[in-house]
This record gives sequence, C-alpha cells and structure tokens, in this order.
Amino acid sequence: MSSIDWREAKYDETYEAVLKGLARRRELEGDFGPEAVRGVLRHLYEQDGQDWAGRGDVANIDLAATIEAHEHFLALLEKGEA
Repeated sequence: MSSIDWREAKYDETYEAVLKGLARRRELEGDFGPEAVRGVLRHLYEQDGQDWAGRGDVANIDLAATIEAHEHFLALLEKGEA
C-alpha cells in the first residue's frame, strides 16, 4: 500500500465512522440539530487552528475527516435529509 493509499483509507474510515455516529446521535437525541452541530464544528475549527506543535499525519487526517463529516451532516440537517 502506498503512502497515499493508507492516508485515503484512514480518511475514508474516519469520515464514515463519524458520519455514522452523527446519524446515530441524531436518532437518540432529538434535540441534536443544526445548532448543536455548529457548536461542535466551532470547537473542531479551533482545534484545527491550534496545531502549533504538530499533530502528525494520522491526527491531521482524523481531524480533517471529522470536520468534513460534520459539515456534510450539517448540510443534510439544513436540507431536512438527516
């Protein structure tokens, strides 16, 4: 597996797991809506900007996939599709 392949695989794995977790949380917590997801995203954006010490490839991939999954889920919520 090339270095690009493992990065893509890790990203996809994290993205799918986070998206699945968000959908499950929505099922369990009826009040978990767009505003709650925006709050989580604010925290994730802060975390992303605080990489002064260097997280490393795996942590950066996890964070990027987590942010994108939240953004996607928020878009689904706003369209009434989640």
